[in-house]
Amino acid sequence: GQTVAVLHRDAALLLTTARLGLGKVPDLQGRHVGVIRRSPANAVLLETILRQYDVPVDSVARVLLASPAEAAEALRGGRIDAVLVVGPVTGRTVTETVAALARAPVRACAVRALP
Repeated sequence: GQTVAVLHRDAALLLTTARLGLGKVPDLQGRHVGVIRRSPANAVLLETILRQYDVPVDSVARVLLASPAEAAEALRGGRIDAVLVVGPVTGRTVTETVAALARAPVRACAVRALP
C-alpha cells in the first residue's frame, strides 16, 4: 500500500475498496471516513490531510471507530467509504486493520490505499 503521511515512526493510511471508485484524496468529498481509535489527534490529522488536498473539511463526514473489526464492519455495511488508521506500519493497529479489511467480504473487491 501507499502511505499518505509518515509521522516520526508512524504512518497514516487511508484505505478503501476498489468498488467505490475512490482513487485519490479529493474523491473523499461527500463521503464518510472512519477514523480508528477514536483519537482526537487522528481526527485532526484527517482534517489536515483534507486541507492539504483542498477538500473542504465539512464535506467529509468523520466516523470515529473503536477497532479494526468495527472498521471492517462499517466498510462492509456501507457506513463508511474509507478508513484512516495511524500507527507504526508493522504495529498492531495498522496490521490488524489491514487484515480485517482484507478479510471482510466487501463485495469481492480488494482493499487499496489512496495515494
